[in-house]
Amino acid sequence: MGEHKEKIAQAERLPKIALFAGEYLDGPILIEIPPINKNFNYWAVGVGVRYNLASLYKSPRTIRQARIATEQARAQLQVTREKISLAMGAAESDYHNAFRLLDTKTKSVSLAQDNYDQVRYRYEEGLATLESLLDASNQLLDAQMQEVNARMSIAYNRYKLEYLAGII
Repeated sequence: MGEHKEKIAQAERLPKIALFAGEYLDGPILIEIPPINKNFNYWAVGVGVRYNLASLYKSPRTIRQARIATEQARAQLQVTREKISLAMGAAESDYHNAFRLLDTKTKSVSLAQDNYDQVRYRYEEGLATLESLLDASNQLLDAQMQEVNARMSIAYNRYKLEYLAGII
């Protein structure tokens, strides 16, 4: 748009040329008595040239303003592209980190399940208290919730990445 405005500003320096064609039919004069039969058909074709002398003084300033606006728009476009690129890089990194976090949380669930099984076995044998069984159960539940949160984080980061890429 800035380039288009720049071209319009430069066009102000050029003369305006107009082509015209016309036809005019003169009919009878009815106000006179007797009516005068004056049926004439006039044709006209021509070229018009118009030049604004003030544009010699005003155009350089408007052209300069249009060029500055175009450069500012280009700089803003470059900044926006860089911001999108950085946001895409960060979103991609978050997406990969979410997979690593899921692996960690899956291992944590496995360890918590093993701990719970051992504490339950000890409790059934009378070697552990109910409190330690509840603690192991709470740790297992917490590990499972963290694993689910890690899976949700993967989905969130995927949609964020697709949003930044313009897919959705």
